[in-house]
Amino acid sequence: MSSRLALGFVSAVFLAAGAAKLLDPEAFAFSIEAYRLTPWMLSVALALYLPCLEILAAVALWVPRLRRGALLLLLALCTLFLAVLGSALARDLPITCGCLGPGALPGGLWGSIALDLCLALTILYALTRQPASRDRLPQVPRTVLFR
Repeated sequence: MSSRLALGFVSAVFLAAGAAKLLDPEAFAFSIEAYRLTPWMLSVALALYLPCLEILAAVALWVPRLRRGALLLLLALCTLFLAVLGSALARDLPITCGCLGPGALPGGLWGSIALDLCLALTILYALTRQPASRDRLPQVPRTVLFR
C-alpha cells in the first residue's frame, strides 16, 4: 500500500464521518449520550466540535507541513474511539456507534471496532512512511551568541 493510498483512505473516512455528523448534530449528540460517559451539555459540545476537528484533520493530511500532526491527532482520536467502544461492549449497551451516521456500519459495535482498528493501523503505516521532520528551528551560529 502506498502512503498516498493510506492518506486517501484515512482522509475519506474522516471527511465522510465528519460530514455525516455535521448534517445532524442533534442525532450525533444523542449517540454520544447513549454511551453514558458524558453529561448532556458535554455531549452537545462534542457533537458540534468533533466533526469539525475530524474534517480539519482530514484536510490537513494533504498539507505536507501539517501531515504528521494530523496523523497523530487522528491516531489519538481512533484510540479514544476504541476505548469508548470497548467500554460500551463491556457494559453491554444496546447502541450503535454513530460514527458515520445512525446504522451506517454493519456489525454494530464490532463493525465500528474493526473500522477503527483498520484506521489506526493505516495511520501507523502512514506515520512510518513520513520523512524525518525538516521543520526544526534554524541553528544559530555560535559567533552570534558569544561575541
